[in-house]
Amino acid sequence: MVLVCFVVMLSMVLVCFIIKEMCRCVTQRKSCKVSEKSFAIGTVAETLQLMGDAVEAFVSPLYPVVMATVKDDDEEVRNNAIYGLGVLAANGSAVAVPYPRAVFR
Repeated sequence: MVLVCFVVMLSMVLVCFIIKEMCRCVTQRKSCKVSEKSFAIGTVAETLQLMGDAVEAFVSPLYPVVMATVKDDDEEVRNNAIYGLGVLAANGSAVAVPYPRAVFR
């Protein structure tokens, strides 16, 4: 049982690190290639999808990153960001409720 808890905690730490690094790539537009941004936001979105309800903890920090990426010049980056926004809304539960109003502004 202790080993299972340790593996789960280690996995969450790893996911947090990966998400943080990918968000850095997405937000540093000038130093990041379009393909890297697209991959980063797409991977973050897919990871969040697999996390299910655990996404709640990531809604607040990731929402601004995803919204900034929705306005990117590249269509593929925007599509991946919109998918990520949908994942945040679908799995973010009550935490995500205040955010949809800002999407339509």
